[in-house]
Amino acid sequence: MTGWIYALPGSSLAPGLPAGAPPLEALEGQPGPWRALVLYGPPPRALAALARQGGDLETWRRQLQLAGQLKRRHRQRLTLLNTATMSADEATTLQRQWPELQASGSTSSGPAALLTLATQTVLRLDPALRAAYLDLEAEADGGADDATAPWRHDPTAHDWLRLLQQGAGGSPAAPPAPAADGMADDLPRQLRRQHEWLQLLGDHEAQLEHELASHRATVEAMAAWLPLLESQLARARRALEQTP
Repeated sequence: MTGWIYALPGSSLAPGLPAGAPPLEALEGQPGPWRALVLYGPPPRALAALARQGGDLETWRRQLQLAGQLKRRHRQRLTLLNTATMSADEATTLQRQWPELQASGSTSSGPAALLTLATQTVLRLDPALRAAYLDLEAEADGGADDATAPWRHDPTAHDWLRLLQQGAGGSPAAPPAPAADGMADDLPRQLRRQHEWLQLLGDHEAQLEHELASHRATVEAMAAWLPLLESQLARARRALEQTP
């Protein structure tokens, strides 16, 4: 069985040598038996990789959407893993199963606080990108990122101001909020994320309902033609019986 490896931005593992794999977009139509391994990483790592490699957000979003669709259609053939959630033993086992894999190098890109805020801002400004990642995460074989990871929260103006003050050598204008206040602030964010996910599911349900209505209309049209066809067949049968 032919096997291919695809490493999306942010993965800490990548094919060591070109494996002659078809583009991810062409995987759907590949003939014969095949299997594929798709690796990805959390948004902060992915954005760091895009910044380092000169990538773009639109391509990354298409990759996320396509990988999620392929996983739904080919669950037994395609393995989808977040390398950031893998233990050292799991990574070693995976490299033993796929010898072509090797570490892809550092994914850092500047201070961690700056990368976190940049990620929060990008996902806030691009809901489609956020939805694509959450959809991919829901289809993954491995574990999801930490549900309390900072990148999942919306950015605030105070966060940016505090980071700018620290970068200028100053001190934050206000001390960090108490843990209880942080938990209270996080509840609306969690509700917004759940609302976004429910909206995504609602859009998918509406699409399925539209397709069902189209199929029902086709069936009803065929059913309307059935009596006419039966009448024509009956006349043809009588004509054949009367033919000398």
